[in-house]
Amino acid sequence: MRRQRTALPALRLLALALAFATLPGLARDQAQPLPIPASGVIGVQDEYFAPEFWIARLQAADQVLIDRTTIDARNARLLREDDSMHDLSALPATLDRAQVAGWIDDLASKPAKPLWDEAGKPVPKATLDAIVGNRAMDDIPASQPTRYGMTVERAALRAFPTALRVFSSDGDADIDRFQESALFPGDPVAIAHASADGQWLFVVSPRYAAWVEAKSIAEGDKAAVLGYAQRAPYRVVTGAKPRTVFTREEPRLSELQLDMGVRMPLADVAPDKSVNGQHPYASWILDLPVRDAEGRLAFAPALLQKNADSAADYLPLTRANLIRQAFKFLGERYGWGHDYQGRDCSGFVSEIYRSIGILLPRNTGDQARSAAFERIA
Repeated sequence: MRRQRTALPALRLLALALAFATLPGLARDQAQPLPIPASGVIGVQDEYFAPEFWIARLQAADQVLIDRTTIDARNARLLREDDSMHDLSALPATLDRAQVAGWIDDLASKPAKPLWDEAGKPVPKATLDAIVGNRAMDDIPASQPTRYGMTVERAALRAFPTALRVFSSDGDADIDRFQESALFPGDPVAIAHASADGQWLFVVSPRYAAWVEAKSIAEGDKAAVLGYAQRAPYRVVTGAKPRTVFTREEPRLSELQLDMGVRMPLADVAPDKSVNGQHPYASWILDLPVRDAEGRLAFAPALLQKNADSAADYLPLTRANLIRQAFKFLGERYGWGHDYQGRDCSGFVSEIYRSIGILLPRNTGDQARSAAFERIA
């Protein structure tokens, strides 16, 4: 199984990335022992939990580092030049067997080492063989029309078409070796293959290709799927993970998690018209993707409270905004491959920059090596 992530806690990564210890005013006599607080975490004071504490120690904290035009150009370059990325608009009208099989084989090989389940029991070879067989590699057609779909809910991307959680030891119940990443509502995909049991799709998203539950994807035409991210006006989620307003009338969109950086167009609904049984005057009316009874893509309005953290456009790229966005994840549990409705170290970085409109590769290795970025160390 391919892995380029490291299981660093998000705040440790933040500390490394921002090099807090080198900021003025934080140096102390190394001979002086640090007090041990009640939490047992040495060297952390309450004021450190406020982003403004760190912003106040920066020079030109609100200076715009890269303008929108340059960001858009870099995003386009990333899609063109980075092998870990996928420009869905550039896919051919048909996909051949070699291309699809290559994507699936590149993602993961049959497990060669023992694995354990959540109960700490070894996963039988027969179970693993069945999971690998569910990929239905022999059923990939010689050629097929390229199909498109859209993610309708936060969905796990998996190494194999299974929800079984597996671990490298019987004492580990956090690092699921079949967990790869996640898709967010509105994320576009190309649908390349289906599992033998029909419950999973192998999809190619701009940042990752993996297996996802079919119920989380609505199939639509290319123009509707790829055009969604171009629609305006829109809102960009700038909070960690706000949710849409509860509704009995439209359960598909009730309390739907929207992660940082997700961009959603506003629905063309009169501001005095009830939406899902509620007056929308105190909310933004979003136009969100849903999956109809036939699995096809449709759109329906949903409410996002105006006091939820969102913006009319991507945030400017400033040092202050990077720190403020990072601190919105303070205290969130680490989630390998976006597990636990959270995120891992590379996901943490990606979501921060996504709220600023900057695309990053999914995994740390690709982020570090990408030809689209300038190396400074």
